Amino acid sequence: MSESTKKTQEDIASYYKVGLGIIAILILASCFSRQLNGQGWDFGAYYKAAGRILNGDSPYLYERDFSYKYAPVVALPFSVFHFFSYDVARWIYAALHALLAIVLPYLLYRIVSRDWSDKSVDAKESFVMGIFISFLGTLRFIDSEFHVSQIGLWIIGGILLGILFLQRFPQSRPLRTAGIAFVSLAALVKIHTILIALSFAKLKDKIGMLWITGVFFVIALLPTPKYWIDWAVHMKRSSYDLPIDTTSINMQGFFPLAINHLGVPNFKLWPLALALPLVIWAWLSLKRFVLADVPKNASHVLLNMSIWALLGFMASPLPWQYTYSILWVLIPLSWSLANEIEKRWILGVSLFLGFSPQGIIGKAASYWLEQRQSVFAAILIFWVVMLLQSKRLNKTASSQN
Repeated sequence: MSESTKKTQEDIASYYKVGLGIIAILILASCFSRQLNGQGWDFGAYYKAAGRILNGDSPYLYERDFSYKYAPVVALPFSVFHFFSYDVARWIYAALHALLAIVLPYLLYRIVSRDWSDKSVDAKESFVMGIFISFLGTLRFIDSEFHVSQIGLWIIGGILLGILFLQRFPQSRPLRTAGIAFVSLAALVKIHTILIALSFAKLKDKIGMLWITGVFFVIALLPTPKYWIDWAVHMKRSSYDLPIDTTSINMQGFFPLAINHLGVPNFKLWPLALALPLVIWAWLSLKRFVLADVPKNASHVLLNMSIWALLGFMASPLPWQYTYSILWVLIPLSWSLANEIEKRWILGVSLFLGFSPQGIIGKAASYWLEQRQSVFAAILIFWVVMLLQSKRLNKTASSQN
């Protein structure tokens, strides 16, 4: 390598580091500005639910606004915040939330870089470019998550940790079990995230399936099975509040599309049947695997898991825009595995998502687009790209065997 080429690569690397630093600063500014404005309300629901568990009570108490509606086990990690007053705890949580958003691309890099056949500087530069493109398209969703202290980034973080443990510790049953536990916890956070578990339903080995099923149910029953009955009663009662307003442009998904644009009556959750053909398509398209393959092909397994995760989020009965903060990880993941045609589609979707908010194109134009489910349409296109990408990778792997 010539001195001039080496110098050019060092200059490019320094520019990338500056760019990543700017992204980190913007994430911190977004998170803490929301806290300074007294936002991040959902943390209060997690905090109170954890407090009720610590007192030996059910985490579920009906409240019209900001009521705790997640699985019982999700409240347990928030019990550590009760070492602090609520005001101090919400700032600590905000700092951890921002740190998580900054660290997630690094966790993704640790996974996908193991699968690169090309270990050159070009592969790293392409990955960093995927992060820049993702940030452009997803800042609106990350900021929205900070706005209400939602937990989409924690869900994708759990998936990344799970895959990382399965990839890096193939000989350690306790650590692989921990990896499965992380994915199980991510799948149990919300009703629609259960679709994440379908990625493990594609396992070929029966022993692996029984092992994963056992870990999943152990996690699900924490801290006590009784709370699941309370959760079912609570969700039935609170479902009368849903959907809050399907005409809101902040709601982008199958539910508002079916009701507002396809004339489907709002009979509880059955408008979500619109997602059923995609569930069938994904099930028929995604390849079966054995657990032992994860260390050798973690990126592809993560891609398949992400396909199920994003489909679940699109099928949420309350698909607020913060729902799609997981794209912060999914876009660079897909980019790292993409061919040139797929990269054009990913770039197009990211540019649209990045330049269509009202602060950029104006309130009238943004309202017109989002009223027509434009954000959901762009994300649905990206989902199709990921699914076709997985099928292409399957064919490539089959031809090499």
